[in-house]
Amino acid sequence: MPFVDILRKVLDRPLPPRVGLIQTELDRYRKPRYLEIGVNVGVVFLHVRAARKVAVDPVNRIPRWKRLAHPNTLLRGEFVQTTSDAYFEALEPGDEFDVVFVDGLHTHEQSLRDVEQALGCVHREGVVLVHDCNPTSAAAGGPDPDASGGRGWCGEVWKTIVKLRAEREDLEVEVLDTDYGVGVIRRGRNPAPTDPGKPIAELDYSDLERRRTEFLGLRAPRRSAATRG
Repeated sequence: MPFVDILRKVLDRPLPPRVGLIQTELDRYRKPRYLEIGVNVGVVFLHVRAARKVAVDPVNRIPRWKRLAHPNTLLRGEFVQTTSDAYFEALEPGDEFDVVFVDGLHTHEQSLRDVEQALGCVHREGVVLVHDCNPTSAAAGGPDPDASGGRGWCGEVWKTIVKLRAEREDLEVEVLDTDYGVGVIRRGRNPAPTDPGKPIAELDYSDLERRRTEFLGLRAPRRSAATRG
C-alpha cells in the first residue's frame, strides 16, 4: 500500500470522545496553553490544537512521521521525556496552562499527585481533565493492570475523584460519563461534599458500584465535536 494511502487511513480513524472534550475547553481561549501528562502514542496530543502544547511522558512513543502529519503538533508541540513529578518540580514559577489533561500512571497515589500538581500550574479559570475515572469492572478499577488483561485498565483513578469530592471544598469535581470517564476539575465551591463513609484507601470497587453517581458526580457530557491538529 502506498505511503499516502497508509497516512490517509490512519488520519481517517475515528477519534475518542476525550479529544473533542479537550478541544472544547481549549477553544475558550484565544491562545490556549495545553499540558498533557501521560501521552502514550499521542492519540490525544497529536490531534488537539493549541498555541502551546507540552507533552510529558517518560517514554517517547510518537514517531516523527506522525508529527509531520499534524501541523499544529509539529509547529506548536513540545515533548518532554521525563516523569510527571520531575516535570512539575522543574516547572518555572508562573508558568501556566489553561487546560491540563492527566492520563499518567493509574494508581490512586500518582493520579492524585498529578492532579494536585496540575492544579498548581493551571490558570485560575482553567481546567484539569482526568482520563479513566469510571471503570467498568472490578478488574478494570483495581490496582493490578494485569487483572484486566491490559485492556480498559482504569486503575484507581476513581479514588482520586472521590477524595477530591470529599475533601476539597474549593473545587468543583465531576465525571463525564464517556470514554471510561473524563474527570473535570475546576476551582470553585464544592456544593455537596461526598462522604465516602470510610478512609479512601479502604474503598474498593464494590463501594464504587453501589454509589457510582454520587462518588463521581457522574453526568452525561454535552455534545462536543472531535478535531484533528
